[in-house]
Amino acid sequence: MASMEAIIIEAASIEAASIKAVSTEAASIEAVSIEADTNASSRHGIASAHERESVSDICRLPFELLARVISHLPLADRAHAATSCALMRHAVDSLLPSLTFLDLKAGSPCLDDAAFAALCRRLGAAGVGAGLELGQPLGTAGVGEGGEWGEERGEEGGGGGEEEGGKKGGDEQGAGVESVRDMGGRRKSCLRRLELDCWHLSDRCTSLLPESIEELALCGADKHTDALIQGLADRLGPNLTKFAFSGFSRSIGSDSFVSLLSVSPCLASLAIDAGEGLHVGAVVMAAGSLCPNLRELSVYDISMETLVYLSTCHLPHLTRFRHKRRHEWGMGLTDAVVMRIVRLCPNLEELLLVDKAEGVGHGRGDEQFLTDEGLLALTTRAASLTTLSLRLPSLPASRRCSEVALMQVASACTGLTHLELSNFRCMSDPPLHEFVSRCPSLSHLALAGASITDASLDLIASHCPNLFLRRLKDGLLKMDS
Repeated sequence: MASMEAIIIEAASIEAASIKAVSTEAASIEAVSIEADTNASSRHGIASAHERESVSDICRLPFELLARVISHLPLADRAHAATSCALMRHAVDSLLPSLTFLDLKAGSPCLDDAAFAALCRRLGAAGVGAGLELGQPLGTAGVGEGGEWGEERGEEGGGGGEEEGGKKGGDEQGAGVESVRDMGGRRKSCLRRLELDCWHLSDRCTSLLPESIEELALCGADKHTDALIQGLADRLGPNLTKFAFSGFSRSIGSDSFVSLLSVSPCLASLAIDAGEGLHVGAVVMAAGSLCPNLRELSVYDISMETLVYLSTCHLPHLTRFRHKRRHEWGMGLTDAVVMRIVRLCPNLEELLLVDKAEGVGHGRGDEQFLTDEGLLALTTRAASLTTLSLRLPSLPASRRCSEVALMQVASACTGLTHLELSNFRCMSDPPLHEFVSRCPSLSHLALAGASITDASLDLIASHCPNLFLRRLKDGLLKMDS
């Protein structure tokens, strides 16, 4: 066994050096992207004598040992290796089912339905055919499992998808190259997290996803229909624990989201950023009723009625609440909203409330503003609160808040690590002094419109070694760890 490990280690060092020699011709990682054929010469065997000799030496290794060596390389280097020859590409392809995270947010026009279907098949998605051509129903046609690489549709589309995935994927399983197989002997996908830009894909792309996915971030849904979300419900529903959606299509309604939530009882995180065509309030109320394990909620422009309904639901695990107001009909940053959220989340860890509705609140009663009463309500969650971000629409909106209230918040919430208070006129030197001196774990600080002096900067420099200045311009101070 010791000698075998020595052989593997030696082979790994030889492989790393050889792959580096092969990929020195590439100007950047993008050179092997599916967006262009800049490496077409390598794919067709037109390479320098040195490259051919290096690849030849590597390919003499047994296939299992070659795949094991490649599994230790960064994913970008795997993508380079896949363009060198058919054997290398086959070895890299054999590792795809072991990926646990894949980032495809930077969608490419070349990542069309056919290429995406080929990629999902190589990832180990069940029920996905190969050889799919544009215009055909997804998952209905394909090449067999044992075909030669040059004969597949994946040589153009799927290969690009592989390289895209290899280039942009994140983590992979630390186990060996052997992947789990299903009852039919097919390689079973280990993919758990996927971030996908579906701009260039059709509604049916979600029906091809590996069923092992538990966390999905879907963006670019600006021209899709309810079928996109329904495909998720049919494919991933019972396993889904985190779902983030961003899209401004008017053809996606709340009914499809309710259908997804009804089959996703394990959902713990829901984030929605969509246009006016989607009734977000209906989706949020459905999540409150159907997802008792909800821990994190990020939405926009929900009404006070929706928040009241949520408070009637049993959501004991909800600890992170984020809301953005873009239009007048959404709930603003007021005392009533803050106190309702505090009652809704007994173990509140993160609160982010953004009010971007310009001109709203002028000439109205105190119930339309954030006052000291709302700020002091936050102190009741001081034991668990670590992230506090409040962004008022303008400086006049903070005229009912005082320095004393901010100082009391600072004295109580000593576990804060992230603090953002934008357009708080009362944020001056004394409140900032309290936050800096009482919150030793503070690693993020953002203050817009703060009335601070150089004395506060000196205090931050002496008391907050984990902070550094990012920007100081026109009264805007931002600091990060």
